[in-house]
Amino acid sequence: MEAGYGDKRELARTFGSWQRLGLMGKMAVRAERRGGEGLWHPTQQDLWLGLLRNRPVAGVRTHTLTNLPVGGWLLGMEGIETEQAQKAFSYWASYLSAPSRPTGERSLRRRAIEERVDQMADPSASEKSKRELRHLLEIINDLAPDDSVSPDTFLRAALAVMVPQGAPTNAHRFIANMSRGNIKLQLIGGRHLELLEASTPEVLQFWEWSRAMDAEGRRLYLQGQPDMAAHPEIGRFYGPFELEPWINQSCSMLMTVFGIGLGHLLGELGAWPKDAGVEPPPKLPGLRKEAR
Repeated sequence: MEAGYGDKRELARTFGSWQRLGLMGKMAVRAERRGGEGLWHPTQQDLWLGLLRNRPVAGVRTHTLTNLPVGGWLLGMEGIETEQAQKAFSYWASYLSAPSRPTGERSLRRRAIEERVDQMADPSASEKSKRELRHLLEIINDLAPDDSVSPDTFLRAALAVMVPQGAPTNAHRFIANMSRGNIKLQLIGGRHLELLEASTPEVLQFWEWSRAMDAEGRRLYLQGQPDMAAHPEIGRFYGPFELEPWINQSCSMLMTVFGIGLGHLLGELGAWPKDAGVEPPPKLPGLRKEAR
């Protein structure tokens, strides 16, 4: 089944490396015979083949492959445990604080920023306005202080890309502010990565809460997407839910969900809404505002 992906020795080295990074999980049981080999859950076999298929794709780095196990965990796929998701997410997040990040066209960070700008941009947006927005997103995504880019500065740059001609409406401002809000949530999550990597019962409970919160978010999106997609001004931001693009952004979305929970626990986002559809996030001993 692994024909075409390399020789056995190379595959064994790759498997061991990916297992250490959380891309692959632990064996489930050993074969019932003396010296029996390890047996993995069928989901891990599918994951292994999926990782091998995606590895040769131009521009795909190992950081990006972590979206596969994390996305599977968020979907509640049997055979992908929280421990594996934690390990994979931690590896994905490690590039955020790396002293030197990959640069150029293959940079995960640069590609994510370009995709975000392309999604927001009107077809008639100038390259200059898109370049300015990319620059602000680069500053923000460096886990800079919240006030490094003011809300007004970001709003002007985002609207210049979204509505290059004519006057922006409240609906356009809503999308721009929501985009900055999501970035702020990721910054909150990024400041507490060390705590989120712990395997204490409280942290694991927070991870389970985050999975439930993500599922509720998908449910609400699917429920409201048809009406939002019909909106004459911002409908293009509400495309139909597609599994593959969602999986490819699962680490980033999980960071956003972490930011929601941590932000409420820290008192930065106000009281938990009564109609949230999910219980408030569980308390996390050791959570401090000054964490980085």
